[in-house]
Amino acid sequence: MDAIMSRERLIRKYFKQGLTRKEICITLAFNNAIHVSESTVKRTLRELNLFQRKQKSNVLAVALFILKEIEQSDSDGIQLRKRKKLRRRTYFSRGSNFVWHIDGYDKLKPFGICIHGCIDGFSRYLIWLRAWNTNNDPRIIARYFIDAIKDTKGCPTKIRSDRGTENGFVEQIQRFLRRNHDDVFAAEKSFLYGSSTSNQRIERFWGILRKECIQYWMDIFKLLRDELDAFSGDFLDKSLVRFIFMKMIQEELNDVSGVWNSHSIQKGHNHDNPVGKPLLLYTIPEYYGKQNCLCVTERADVRICDEETIALPQSPCDDIVYDLCLLLMEDNNWIYPSSAEDGIELYLNLRLIIRNNI
Repeated sequence: MDAIMSRERLIRKYFKQGLTRKEICITLAFNNAIHVSESTVKRTLRELNLFQRKQKSNVLAVALFILKEIEQSDSDGIQLRKRKKLRRRTYFSRGSNFVWHIDGYDKLKPFGICIHGCIDGFSRYLIWLRAWNTNNDPRIIARYFIDAIKDTKGCPTKIRSDRGTENGFVEQIQRFLRRNHDDVFAAEKSFLYGSSTSNQRIERFWGILRKECIQYWMDIFKLLRDELDAFSGDFLDKSLVRFIFMKMIQEELNDVSGVWNSHSIQKGHNHDNPVGKPLLLYTIPEYYGKQNCLCVTERADVRICDEETIALPQSPCDDIVYDLCLLLMEDNNWIYPSSAEDGIELYLNLRLIIRNNI
């Protein structure tokens, strides 16, 4: 009975991640050593009242959009390629966790919110996608990295990033964890700096993220600044933006990550690029003729590195502003907003009261 319940729980989990019945069978076999037929999965889903929609949902529409974006090349280089003056770079990876690409995204930084991401080079699986009040503190970026190491039970063979002081702790942690390994990419060679063009996996994703999510928030904040004249960029306004909108933005990033990791990558110009869903490519690369290149880390070493990072505090903004906002919301029976429109209203109300009493 326990085995059946465990199998049902896994089938439900993989179904929620957007896998088909066939993909669920494959994942159960590779990840959980559970061998069932596709008809068994179908019957179990029916018993759990889980059904795949026959009509295309919004999530699938987003996935189709992503596919289109992946297949398209940059418009500035089209003519150069036609004249054969520009050769397309070929990306090669031995498998999942061979290279992690990390980078910060600062389109919302003028409004007080910074985004940081990490993507697996082989599978294009998003390791993390986080929003916080800074990308400049190397201890914060290192916290993202340590959390990922704990989740995956190891570190990648290599990490690639652009040059920046915010990556210093990640560089030190990666090289420390890889110091005793004997492969050709161990120790100093396990962390690589390069230009943005060399970090193409994460850079391409940023373009898609802007269209799918960030442009909307850019427009919201520009509305506050340019049309409502209610954002000056000072300490208080950035703190209010963080207090009200940080949670909503992170929830949207989580949704984007879920859609991205379960969308289907189609065959492109580079025949070495894998075809499939990032989630499956990442978790069972053996099915696609590749290998999982995750490097084993010692728990004691991870604990040492963990002490060099800082845990994210409960408040995404200044503590005094945070406590004051909570007090004003309680006094006025205001609730935390569930939409951007409600967030704007709360922002304007809090800003007016606080500025009138400064």
